[in-house]
Amino acid sequence: EMQAAPVALGEDHDDVITDAGFNFNGTRLATCSADGTVHIYDLVDGAWIRRSAHEPQHIEISCVAFLNFKQPKLLYIALDTIAQVAGVPLSRLAWAHPLYGQLIATGGHRGQLTLWQEQVGTGLNRTEMVWKTVGEFINTESVTDLCFAPHHLGLILTVAYFDGTIRMFRPKEAFDAKEWHAVFTEKFNAQSPSLSWGKSRTWPSLLAISSFETDHGVSIYSFNAEERRQLNFFEKIQDEGAVHISFAPAMGRGYLYLAIAMADGRVRVVKLTRTSMNPPLHISSELLMDEQLHTGRASYVSWDITGTILSTAGQDGLFSTTQFLPNGQYKRLHLGSPEKS
Repeated sequence: EMQAAPVALGEDHDDVITDAGFNFNGTRLATCSADGTVHIYDLVDGAWIRRSAHEPQHIEISCVAFLNFKQPKLLYIALDTIAQVAGVPLSRLAWAHPLYGQLIATGGHRGQLTLWQEQVGTGLNRTEMVWKTVGEFINTESVTDLCFAPHHLGLILTVAYFDGTIRMFRPKEAFDAKEWHAVFTEKFNAQSPSLSWGKSRTWPSLLAISSFETDHGVSIYSFNAEERRQLNFFEKIQDEGAVHISFAPAMGRGYLYLAIAMADGRVRVVKLTRTSMNPPLHISSELLMDEQLHTGRASYVSWDITGTILSTAGQDGLFSTTQFLPNGQYKRLHLGSPEKS
């Protein structure tokens, strides 16, 4: 049973918090708000301490989504309210793996894509770390999702746009996050797509793409950086559209979990199993869970580092946590509001 009491943070924001996330080590927490600011909290002696607003970590970007969790932390997220900064609706943010430094990508509903890197300051700021822009791109379509590929594939940023266009960006030098350029662009029959990379190193590289509408549904594509097309259709998981999707960390298991948040409030979990270890890849899919967890839209799904505990958030302001057992069964740990946890 989960016994930890919730901790209230973010009262110093001037508007609603639109996203929050832990860093890779679970020792830093970032929150972003409709007021257009990001606050960084450090875990010091068991307490979350916010850094001063005038420090470089307080930057005007949209929202926060840390990619990896080294420690199992619970993440509560609701993305139903679209906030604005200087009249620009906010969208998404993702952290790269720390192997490539402190690197953040942000996207907006007006198509702006910006890459930020934490660097040592210059001049009088030589003793401080400051955030600097290392890449900027503009598109006519809004950014609906973005995420970095698993770090063993290299430093690759994958971005989804409202019209179904998927782009991949990478720097000229893998460990020098400068001179970013697009290496892949293709338009899919998907509207307001969501993205999630398969996280197993023992499987071929897979990218799941969902569509909020259209007959694309939730589909999986194989990725090969050596091929010209790079993304090739592999398997269709379901015909219905989805709001958000998330592959679970594999943690050495021979199968994958894919969580799917639906517009009608349902949350599904599909188990993907390899039917042969020899190429080409063949898989079987099994629906492990199909639960009505939310009233209205299920907005977000997220896994812990073990890939066994799934958290969800919905338009109704509730969140849930569900534990998946090795025998394929699952049990609900919590369903309610953070105040009642």
